[in-house]
Amino acid sequence: MLPRVRVAVEQRGFLPEGDETNQMLANAGRAVTRELRSGGPDKDVEDCRDRARRALRRFFRHALGRTPLISVAVVELG
Repeated sequence: MLPRVRVAVEQRGFLPEGDETNQMLANAGRAVTRELRSGGPDKDVEDCRDRARRALRRFFRHALGRTPLISVAVVELG
């Protein structure tokens, strides 16, 4: 069972500021949501963090043709 979590998607330095970047980050957030809802062995918050990080790496590799350093913050909701 997937724990209730909030995943923060932020970027620093690899995308320019602007509306296009905001749209890309919104799409990245949706990619993470799809990954976490797709099922699989979500045992704890750490597992969710790892799956979210992998989903972001895939998203940016596909969208940008490169893989930036990804750091994911996951907060478990009560």
